[in-house]
Amino acid sequence: VVCCWNVPLRIEAYPEKSPHVTERLTYLKQWRKDTLQRAQDLAEKLYSFFPAEGNGEAKGNDEAKGDDEAKGDDEAASKAPKLDPKLSADKLAKLFEKALQEVRQANLTQPPEVQDRFFRRMPLFLQALSGAKAVQNMLNHQMISPVRSDDQKARIQLRQKIQECESKLAALEIQRETKDRDLAIVSLTVQNSGLLGLLTWLDTQIRLTKKNESTASFDSELSLILLEDHAIFQWMPNFLSVHTDQFAPHLQPLEESEKTTDKTPAPSEVALPGLEETTTPSTAGESKPSTPSEPKLVVSRGPQTLRPMLMVARLEAPSVEIVKRMIDDAIAVEQTGLEGAVCLDARWSRKKKAAAFGSYELTDQQLYQLAERLKQHTKLTLKLETTEKLLHREDCPAPVALYCGWYALAHYVDAFEFSRGAVAWHIASMEAVYLKKGKFWCPNLRSHGCAATLGATFEPYLSAFPNPDEFYSLLLTGKCPLVECFYRTTPFCSWALTLVGDPLYTPYRKNPQLTDEQLPTSLKPLLKKQERW
Repeated sequence: VVCCWNVPLRIEAYPEKSPHVTERLTYLKQWRKDTLQRAQDLAEKLYSFFPAEGNGEAKGNDEAKGDDEAKGDDEAASKAPKLDPKLSADKLAKLFEKALQEVRQANLTQPPEVQDRFFRRMPLFLQALSGAKAVQNMLNHQMISPVRSDDQKARIQLRQKIQECESKLAALEIQRETKDRDLAIVSLTVQNSGLLGLLTWLDTQIRLTKKNESTASFDSELSLILLEDHAIFQWMPNFLSVHTDQFAPHLQPLEESEKTTDKTPAPSEVALPGLEETTTPSTAGESKPSTPSEPKLVVSRGPQTLRPMLMVARLEAPSVEIVKRMIDDAIAVEQTGLEGAVCLDARWSRKKKAAAFGSYELTDQQLYQLAERLKQHTKLTLKLETTEKLLHREDCPAPVALYCGWYALAHYVDAFEFSRGAVAWHIASMEAVYLKKGKFWCPNLRSHGCAATLGATFEPYLSAFPNPDEFYSLLLTGKCPLVECFYRTTPFCSWALTLVGDPLYTPYRKNPQLTDEQLPTSLKPLLKKQERW
């Protein structure tokens, strides 16, 4: 799909007071409050297992008790710390770890039958706190005996249940943030990761909703128009990227029987795994047992190859004449092949240590990797800048066919004499905020002769840009057009970037510079198994 002259660049975020924002924050905050109350109840239940003073017996509610015993339980439970409403999941985990150690240590001094009663219950507390994953960890470390006689069978079944739950969660996370969707995630999260996992998820969703990054490049959002409603409070994964496994379980269609159930429980009604009975807070002050319920999955699991995304590019420039020239240059250069040097502008000397995704170090490493690939496998003239100094005209060979570098925010540097059909982009925030005016790199690169570029229509974070080594290496094979090189190497959709140029432009079709075997490892399956796409 090609967006042409005067198509909007951005879709603005929801207004701060929009019902999409305020209503979601309201119920998420209430669910967080309910979750901490359930954690408080669990803490009090745990402390009820402190040994009774003077009689050498442990408390707890495994068996029927008289009034005096119940009163003792209440006294022991009152020793449980009162949880701060702002408590994070990490701090809650540390608090429970300390509490479990205290109660465990106290029970070690008791007779064997009392110890046994406590230690039979302890795994259930851990499961309520951390879900099925806690049980799996305990089984793996032989901390508890499996519930089935066949140890291996129990482990396999538990692992399969966890994986199935994770697959459903991944499917739900990419769907539109509705109350039904969020309720389903709550139920699955409690099963898999317990109260700690639920509190972590709620805190993440509250933060994302407050931040409200629902802005998107129009072109990037248009890529997903064939999909059912998708998550909007942050970016979406790009399902055409070589780093996305389109055949992962959560991208496959749901079975018909999985799509709906009679009831999706509220967060306070979801049974804590491992405990036979849990208490649901009631406005009337009563309590009632709740039972697990399968989540309601209201839509299918998401994008897949049978319902493809669109690849979108844009033809726009400071003038109509430049747009026409970009198209003419792309057609002409394809007949002979793009000729010229490669200029790469890193910011620092190369560091050997591993770099985190989205870090400054990783972006520099990717530029260095591209430079090494070109030196090793091509005869292209290469200029690599390894300091914070930007490239200037006296530094660069001429003409320049490919450029990638950083960092001069909204301050184009006229450093290059570009080849006809050149492809160039600058790694900086908001270089595509305007495509017709200003000192931004995107309009100026095209005014100075480039046939194609890309940039961000608002702050994208470094992690949003294509990996330069992957993008340019794929382009240099001559096997993929511009738009495919962009979509195979860009990690996100419904986000900030836009591609400007003839989408079918394949500059190295006539003079490929890299073979399939010389590509980065991540790209090799793409060209070897194109039928999968």
